Amino acid sequence: MLGVAVTVIPTVLSFFISYTVLRIRNPIELLAAIAGGRSANPAFAALMEKAGNATPVVPFTVTYAVANVLLTLWGPVIIALVTVNAS
Repeated sequence: MLGVAVTVIPTVLSFFISYTVLRIRNPIELLAAIAGGRSANPAFAALMEKAGNATPVVPFTVTYAVANVLLTLWGPVIIALVTVNAS
């Protein structure tokens, strides 16, 4: 159940924050940005199929690139913080 919560809660929060605070009103662009941030290629493929055009490409590509860079940079930092705090 914890795994389901960790997967669903950030996605739902991202959707509502992006819709209300950032005012992204196009649902295809919004879902593409969330899928890119989660590095979810199957979700992107489903969005491309449903959209029938290239609308989801830009939001997915940008957030996918940012998420992968942050994952690469923050991984060692978090491990270092955990190691220092455990000592």
